[in-house]
Formats: sequence, C-alpha cells, structure tokens
Amino acid sequence: MMSQAAVLERPQTITIAEYRKSVPDGSMLLKVGGAGVCGTDTHNFNRQIPNGPYPYIMGHEVSGTIEAIGRSCGVNSYERLEVGDRVAVTPMIGCGECYYCKKFPHIVNYCQNRRAIGTFYTAKNPPHLYGGFAESIIIPPGFWVHKLPDSVPLDIGALVEPMAVAIHALARIAGTGAPYGQMNVGIGTSIVVQGSGPIGLLVAICAKFSGARVTVLDKVQERLELAKELGINETLNVSGMDDDTLIARIKGLHDGGGPDAVIEATGELDAVQVGVMLPRRGGKYIELGHAVDGGEIRIRPDYICRNYLEIIGSVLAPAHEYPKALHILSNADIPFRKMITGKFRLEDTEKAILNATARRGMKSMVLPNGDCDI
Repeated sequence: MMSQAAVLERPQTITIAEYRKSVPDGSMLLKVGGAGVCGTDTHNFNRQIPNGPYPYIMGHEVSGTIEAIGRSCGVNSYERLEVGDRVAVTPMIGCGECYYCKKFPHIVNYCQNRRAIGTFYTAKNPPHLYGGFAESIIIPPGFWVHKLPDSVPLDIGALVEPMAVAIHALARIAGTGAPYGQMNVGIGTSIVVQGSGPIGLLVAICAKFSGARVTVLDKVQERLELAKELGINETLNVSGMDDDTLIARIKGLHDGGGPDAVIEATGELDAVQVGVMLPRRGGKYIELGHAVDGGEIRIRPDYICRNYLEIIGSVLAPAHEYPKALHILSNADIPFRKMITGKFRLEDTEKAILNATARRGMKSMVLPNGDCDI
C-alpha cells in the first residue's frame, strides 16, 4: 500500500511524492483526517525557521484514524486504543537526555532538543511519513495520541493541538505569582487577547469557557465578527488607533486599572510594544505570538518594576493539556467549524500554506483523504 505526501523539497517548493506505507516496531500508522496549517508551517515554508531536514513533510496539527499498530507499540495514550479509533496527536516529545529533561521531566516544553512531527524528521529515508500533510502518518514511539469523543469529527479534531496551546498559555498565567495567590483564570478574571487569528480565538474561547471576562482586539473587522459568532461578545477594532488611545480605552473598560492579564497572539511587534502597557498593576503579559525571531522592541524596565508587571513566555503544549482541549471541543456549544474557512486537497497543500501566509480567512486545513472521512 502506498501513501501520497506533500513534501517540502526546499524553501517554497512542495512536490507530491508517493511512499510505501509501513509500521515500524513501536510505532502507529494513522490515516490522516485533517491537518491544520500553523504559523510554524508558513515560517518553515518561507525558511524563517532555518535548518529544516529537507526533504520533509510538514503538518503537526493532526487528527486521524488508526490504520495499524506496530509490535510492542510505544505510542502513549490515556485510553486503550485499537485499529479504527480516531485520535488527535501531540506532535512533540522531549529528548530525555538534556539538562531540562532530567531536571524538569514533567515540562517537555523546556527540552533543548525537542523532536516534533512535521518539523524534525526527514522524508529522505524510510519510513518517510512523519508529517500530517500526507494521506498517512507514522507516529513514533514516545509520542502521545488522544482518542476523539464521538461528538468530535476529524476536521474539528485537528483543532485539538492549537487549542491545547491556547490552554497552556492560559495555564501560564497561574504559573508565576502563585505564592501570593494573585491570579488564576476563572470566574471574574479579566483577560484581553491581542489578535483574533486561530490561536487568539482559541485562547479567548478557553478563557471564556473558564468563566473569565474576555475582550479581543484586532485590526480586521471580519475576524472580530467571527469572534462574536463564536461567543466572544467584547471586541475592539484597534485599526488606526494610536497607543495612548488604546491604553486609555482598555483601562477604561476595566475601571481605570486594566485587565488581570493580556495575551499576545498577533505575531506583530507593535502589538507587544503597547500590549505590555495594558495589564493592571500586578497583572501579567503572556507572549504567545512570537515563536520565531521577529525583531526587537523597547520596553521601559522602570514600568515593569513600578507596576509589578510579570512578562511570561509560552510555546507549544504538553500532552496533559490535550484532554482539556477535547473536553471543550466536545462540550462547548460553539460552532468551531466556522473557524475552518479554507479546506484544501493534498495536491493543493502549497495553496493552503500561501493562504495562511496571506492571512486570508481563519484556519486553513489540508484534508489529504478528502471530506469523506469527516
């Protein structure tokens, strides 16, 4: 049996190749249901992340159906799995050998040598199929998969990974300052989200699901309208708004003090520049939108000191966040499918990536086996 795959041969060059399907010992083979296009994929395509293992298959926001389970399978799951089960994938694991893996084994995100499906493994050598932009994908031993509830279709299942990233960013709000009992995300917490792209919207949805008051900022009115359709009632179009006006507006919406926390999910430097000025005293600023080097900004250290501001980074999500994402996707009365504004065939993977690069619509998704399995 063969599987077609969209292979990144070199920056900005994708070809369709065909590989023989196999299941190495310890691994699992999935028939891909959906593979979302992430900002990481657009950066890799344009070589904004250097040293890719060319040729390789991108795609790490993956859902699929188990085709085969290798002998002595070492793929992890919270549930007992069998062929035919539908799953979502945690696409990264730690090396287990570096300083951080040994000292903080429960925080895979710290690992200096993380391995990730869709970015780490070359397609040059068998068994080739280590990315989601393919009809089938191999899940190596050590990775995690999560059984999808019956109520979660495969295209929505491909949103589990970015939703877990959103949940982890919200968890970071409670990560520091905890000895003072300052904050957690829940009833009465006020959250401002900069950016209503896919990650920003999922952050907003998760925060509201937790009971927080949520305000979403963006420069594109169509995205803010979608936020409202997804249940986020407080939105603000900041297009053409200068920093002083924005600060005054946000402070005014929060009794003159500011929100408890601000999460940056735009990937734009000017958003960070003004964003750190928005939280209340003792508040927190979560930087989620810059996983690659986008340049520099200027921040006044005295403002951080005098306002007890905590600036916290967040990237990726460990496996234990995924059941929370599945809980929201299967229980929240939210039309998540409206987020998937572009569905692409495998042979149109490059179009999907260019669509995401241009920020057309919301979430672009590759369906390598078509809509028949959704």
